[in-house]
Amino acid sequence: MGRRSVDRLTRERTPRRRRRVPSRSISCSSSAKTTNFGATTTLQVESSPALHPYLQFDVEGLAGSIGKATLWLYAVSAGSGTSVHGTSTLWTETGITSRNAPAYGSAVATASTFTAGTWVSLDVTTLVTGNGAVAFALTPASKTAISFASRENSDPASAPQLIITTSGGAAIQAPAASRN
Repeated sequence: MGRRSVDRLTRERTPRRRRRVPSRSISCSSSAKTTNFGATTTLQVESSPALHPYLQFDVEGLAGSIGKATLWLYAVSAGSGTSVHGTSTLWTETGITSRNAPAYGSAVATASTFTAGTWVSLDVTTLVTGNGAVAFALTPASKTAISFASRENSDPASAPQLIITTSGGAAIQAPAASRN
């Protein structure tokens, strides 16, 4: 087998990573059922009052099979646990409230204790099936209130990220997040 064939096979078998930023992110509060919190700089997770953030990513340009999908959240405050769930993509950042927020499924991953100023990773591979919109809801895994940076945070580098590793295809730059 020639050098070019080996190089081509190596490239085709080397996992590719794609970084996505959310197209939508918001927290919903049970104590303010009709209030929209779409422009806040943090995603609040708390049990009382119930605060559940929702995030949506527009996944595009994937080629090959998905090996792993990881949701990365930047912790603004220390915490003792948060869980991620799959949910519907039928909501808008400017229209969602606690009253009309979509239901979410069972937890697919839980992060335990973490400190402020660190990245928290959650394996969401089972929820990312290919190109298209994918949405997540976060819930508390303890009674401790937690804050994560939202996409509206003043430091774009701390916005939530969805990192997808695939088995092949060209590496694609993540599209800029839209503001709804």
